[in-house]
Parts: sequence; C-alpha cells; structure tokens
Amino acid sequence: MSSHWFLSYVSVLPQFFLHNPTGSSTQTAINPALLNNAQEDPQSLFQSIIAEMEQEIGRENMRFPQEMYFLLGAPGAGKGTMERALSRELNLTSGAIVVSDLLNTLEMQKMKDNGLLINDRVVVEILLRKLLEDQYQGGCIIDGFPRSFVQSNVVSLLYEYIGNWKLEQELACPVKTTSPNNNGHITTKYRKPLFRMLVLYVDEHTSVQRQLARGRKLAENNRRFLETGHGSFEELRKTDCNVDAARTRYKYFAKNAFESLQFLRKKFPFNYIDASGEVNHVEQQVVEEIRMLEGWIERRRRVFVSAIGGME
Repeated sequence: MSSHWFLSYVSVLPQFFLHNPTGSSTQTAINPALLNNAQEDPQSLFQSIIAEMEQEIGRENMRFPQEMYFLLGAPGAGKGTMERALSRELNLTSGAIVVSDLLNTLEMQKMKDNGLLINDRVVVEILLRKLLEDQYQGGCIIDGFPRSFVQSNVVSLLYEYIGNWKLEQELACPVKTTSPNNNGHITTKYRKPLFRMLVLYVDEHTSVQRQLARGRKLAENNRRFLETGHGSFEELRKTDCNVDAARTRYKYFAKNAFESLQFLRKKFPFNYIDASGEVNHVEQQVVEEIRMLEGWIERRRRVFVSAIGGME
C-alpha cells in the first residue's frame, strides 16, 4: 500500500503536542520508576538487558523467533480482531503476544487505565523474556509494540542481534555443499530474520467511539455474569467508559507514535491499513497485504536455497 495512510496518520499528530495528556491528578499513586518520563539511550538500554539475560541463561540459549509481525494501531483500531486473522493466514498457533497483557501489576494497570505509557526498560525486558518461550519459535505476532521512539530503536537492535546470533550458530556448525556455485566449499544456511510492521489507522473520533462501545459491551457482559453466573467477568478500563479518558488515551498514543512510525517505515517492510471501515473489509486488506508478503518470502527463499546449493 502507498504512503497515503502514513501521511494521513502523521498529519493529525502535531496538534497533540499542544496538549498535556496526563494531568497531575492521575499520577499521584504511581511509582515514578514506572513512568516513561525520561528517554533512555536505546542502545545502552538494549545492551544492558541482553547482557543480563545472557548472564542468566547463556548466549547460546538466546533463541529469538526468526519471524515477527508487529501489529500497531491506536486504541479502537481493532488489533485483537486483526491478530486472529493474521494468525490464521500465517498458520501461527501460538497466539499473539499482547504486550499490554504482560504489564499486569496493580500500578501498571492504574497507568493503563489513565492512558499512560510504562517505562521503556520495563516493557522491553518483559517482552524480550517472553519472546524466548518455546511456543513462539515458529514465528509470532506482537500486539502493541513498539509504542515509543526508544522501543522502535529496540526493534532495530533486536533484528541486528538475531541476525548476528544466527550467523554465529551457523558458523559454529558449517555445512558442506556440492553446489557448482561454491565448488564444494563449506558454507552456512544463514538467513536473515523477517520483521514486518502492520499499522491500523483510525482517527480520534472513531477511536473514542469504539472504546466507549467496547465499554458498553463489557458492562453488559459483566452485568449478565453477576446476575446469572454464566460466562466470565471482563476487565473494564476507565478509558472504556469515560469520554475524556478515551480521548486522552488516543492522544497519548498518537503523540508517542509519531517518531516511532517515521523511524520504523525506513527500516522494515511496512503497511498502513485504513481500519475505520467494516471489520470484514479491514480483515480482507490485512490478508491481502500478508499474501503479498508471503509471495516475497517465497521468492527470497528460492534465491537463498539456490545460493546454498539447493539444500533446504
């Protein structure tokens, strides 16, 4: 898809810098260490977390997924619905990593209720540790990351780290081929990781209306549960039932998304999708984008296999 949606998305962002999206009253009971109010150097942050993890489990065990699909979008953009469509199309059975669900302490929940972003270091470390779990080794969808400029840089650093780690492992166990291209020389089966960015765009009005509609649906579900005992009780955020809180959440996301999106679109395959329409139409767009990507992956695979002498 063209850069049309990117231009539409970022054109509405500068006005948000004129607002104070938090307000002093929302932070009184929150640990300042969790607040994302000081931008840390991305490389120092990433390297220190990685060094700590390598110390704990050994560098040889730092096996991150080779394929990651980052699903981004404002509140109410429909990421939950689209991640299910992505999982089906990509044949991923592990389920998406919903970053917001990983941030589940009481203090973190209070911050999310008020639309605030949690400290980059906290978010990055929790996500990196999650990515090492076995069920994600075949590829994974990451919902809601990155959400800041620092986190976007971490994505780029992680891509580089995975590539270097994979090459180290392959060089440690080289493969001898009989391809005429290399005259039987030792080679490797190294292939670069694949990162893909999908951004769902909705404007402020649509975002707010969808957040409130979600709140009404959850409130009705919870009422039925309390009356009948059937089903389950669902979390209801402040932003799901308060117009001002819903607007704040959108503006806070948009303000922090501006630099992140500009950075990422220069680094990785990237698609903006208008998510303001009907669910079926948006899902169709997402599937079409993924199928285009799958064609590109297959072409890349054939070139790669040819280069190493026809070995899978």
